Amino acid sequence: MPLLFKGSLVPTAISPGGNYKIASQGNIQPTPIVITNATPSVAGQITLVWSGGVGNNTKYSFTLSNSNATVTNATTSTTNGVNTTTITFSPIDSISTSVTVTANVLDGSTSATSSLITTTPAGPVLTGTYSTPTISGYSTAYMFTGNGTINLAQTKTAQVLIVGGGGGGGCSWSDRNWVLNGGGAGGLGYGTLTLSQSTTYNITVGTRGVPLYGGANGANTSGTNSSIVGGTINEVAYGGGRGGNVGQGWASTQQAADSEAASGGSGGGYSSAATVGYSTTATRGSGTLTYLGNAGTAAATYGGAGGGAGGTGVNGVGGAGYTWSVTGLTYAGGGAGGNTSNSTALAGGTGGGGNGGAVGSTTGKDATYYGGGGGGSASGGNTLGGNGYQGVVIIAFN
Repeated sequence: MPLLFKGSLVPTAISPGGNYKIASQGNIQPTPIVITNATPSVAGQITLVWSGGVGNNTKYSFTLSNSNATVTNATTSTTNGVNTTTITFSPIDSISTSVTVTANVLDGSTSATSSLITTTPAGPVLTGTYSTPTISGYSTAYMFTGNGTINLAQTKTAQVLIVGGGGGGGCSWSDRNWVLNGGGAGGLGYGTLTLSQSTTYNITVGTRGVPLYGGANGANTSGTNSSIVGGTINEVAYGGGRGGNVGQGWASTQQAADSEAASGGSGGGYSSAATVGYSTTATRGSGTLTYLGNAGTAAATYGGAGGGAGGTGVNGVGGAGYTWSVTGLTYAGGGAGGNTSNSTALAGGTGGGGNGGAVGSTTGKDATYYGGGGGGSASGGNTLGGNGYQGVVIIAFN
């Protein structure tokens, strides 16, 4: 009678296909396999607890019922005849699948299949100031309203919006009867980006421009840039230009350098009394996204209007913003100029542009939404324009 040796499982890291074998001789039919538990563990992994399948020269394999996923590795340990196998698969999206473990010998095989389980998706690692808005048609979205980072466990394509901070509205700082100019909206970029796995992307959110009186007090300020930078991606939406602090009837030769309107993502409004050198342009952004922004304009009677992402201002009314189809919301409207003729305030551009000051309410109004430019004031004396509105970065995954 031949002498048979009883084999024992040898724990090992298993290559795709998940094969390992009993250290013994012969080809006895393996015993039945019993799966006692199959659960998702970390993203891209399943833990299988099972027993049986004992035989000689036995090879084991692990397969998934979901054809979109492939087993890439399997590691098994055994304690008192109970096997625990960690199965790694790719891609590491959330999937529904069952697991089949098969024991094979030359004379036959036996197998068992787990019940259907749903695995855990791999989420990104984020830092900084962000929220997770619900956007129809998109599985996940992240809205950064402050600086931060994002790092994905797998490569994904996203719809992205980047808006720079809006410029501050123009202010008066003497006893002249000035009508001051609206701040430009932040530059706006939108489109599709592919974010690579295991790459840290630095998110910068532009700050708003603020109103100052000018002269010895310093100038009102432009908004600052918003950006996504990391790997091969370098996308920048420029901050909106400040509105000029020079009103109607003041000769350009008297214009202090720190009171000029500024160019930016969209240009700040400027005085019609200024020379060509004091007009503003739109320097929208840089990168592969589609970037929008418009120049500031001058008005014959009112303060000049800040440009918006979607258009230029007309007769002191702020330039329109841009409506992003992903959210259906409008961003980056230009600030309006001031009006000293009557009490009707000129409107800021759609998308958060600040209204201008007017008779009886001379202070320029603050911008109200991301990337909006502040409104210009309408008064003699020290009267502030409106604050711009900060930028924003939104990343939405299908």
